[in-house]
Amino acid sequence: FALDRDAAALETLKKLRTDYPRSVAAVSSYFVEAKHYSEQDKTVEAQQLLIQLAEQDSFPEKQFYAPFALFQAALQAERRGQEANYREAYRLIEDLVGKYPQSDLVFAARMKQGDLLRKLNDFPAAQRVYEELVNRFSQRPDVALAQLALAETHNAQSANEPSHAENALVLFEHVRDRVDAPLDARVEAGFNLGLLRARRGAPPKAEE
Repeated sequence: FALDRDAAALETLKKLRTDYPRSVAAVSSYFVEAKHYSEQDKTVEAQQLLIQLAEQDSFPEKQFYAPFALFQAALQAERRGQEANYREAYRLIEDLVGKYPQSDLVFAARMKQGDLLRKLNDFPAAQRVYEELVNRFSQRPDVALAQLALAETHNAQSANEPSHAENALVLFEHVRDRVDAPLDARVEAGFNLGLLRARRGAPPKAEE
C-alpha cells in the first residue's frame, strides 16, 4: 500500500487469509485493508470489511477482535455524516454492546452512542445513555468524560426545561473541581459553566 501498489497489496492479504486462515495475522489483515480504504475515504468498503470480520466465527479469540471491528465499522458509518449513517452507526454499537457486554470497549462504545444520539437531536435518549455510564462506571478515572457529556446534554435541553439548567450547572461544577479528571475535561467544564452563568444573567460569576 505504501508503494501505491494496491492490487499487489490486496492479493498478498488475500493469500495470507487463504494460507493461514485462523492466524492472528489473518485477523490483522482485515484491519490493515480497512485502514487503507478509510484513508482513501472509501468508508463503505471499510465498514463492510470490518463487519465481515466481526461476523466470522473461524478465527480464535473472537471476543477480542469482533468488538473492535464493530466499533471501527460504526466510526466509518458516522463519517458519512447523514442521519441514516448515524442511525446505522448506532445499530452497530448496539450490536457490539449486546453481543460483547464484557468487552473493554463498552464504555467508549456507549460514549459514542450518546454522541450519535446528540447528533440526531435525541437528547433525552442521550441523557439516559450517559446516566447509565456515570452509574455503572463510577470508579473509572475517565467517568468524568461521561459526566461532562451528561452536563452538556442537560444544557442542550435547558432552554425548554429550566430544571435541566440546574442539573447542568451542578455537573459542570463537579467536573471542573475533580482533581482526578482529565485537564481538558476540567477546562471544558469551566468554560461551559461560565457560558451557562452568563446566559442566566450572572456576569460576575461567569467571569470568575
